[in-house]
Amino acid sequence: MEVMPMDDQAYVDQSARDLNLTLLEDYLPTEKLNILEVSELEIGSVRARAGIIGASHFCSFEIPRNDISLHEVFSCKRIDTNARRMFYGPIGDIPAELTLDLDEAHYTFTPSVLEWGDEADDYLGDFENRVRSSSESAIGLQYRFPSKGSGGRYPKTIVCLQSQLDSIFVETAHTYPNENTIVITETKLQTDTP
Repeated sequence: MEVMPMDDQAYVDQSARDLNLTLLEDYLPTEKLNILEVSELEIGSVRARAGIIGASHFCSFEIPRNDISLHEVFSCKRIDTNARRMFYGPIGDIPAELTLDLDEAHYTFTPSVLEWGDEADDYLGDFENRVRSSSESAIGLQYRFPSKGSGGRYPKTIVCLQSQLDSIFVETAHTYPNENTIVITETKLQTDTP
């Protein structure tokens, strides 16, 4: 579903190079986030929550029976919290594949940056169609901001969270028409318990 912004929600041009990944344990201070869209889902033993926060996203994974809580925030703003940071770094410092081993769970985060051309347009169109047609066993969120960039392209954030075999897979796209750039992330949480 394509969501249009509220009239009082102004878009501020951001830069893809200002994106930071923050991984928190235990607690995510959602009251400090500007949440535009959010949804949650139980997948096996995992409670998953995903949201769009401006031109950014967050994902939370909780496995109550193993007492595991992991919160991913990919944002241009630093999250001010007392929660334990498992990782913090700007997009340029994030490894091609960041991995964490947790008790009975394995987390992977993979970012990529695309120049916005025909191939990226094809990817975005396909991704938006997949999100629109996502089933009840998936989270599909889209938010388009009112500001047009170059070539009539809009800044958008798209999030898709779904189950894949023994894992939870999250794919996101963040568009920056002011820089002719799309940032794509892929997150995978594999659990050892059903």
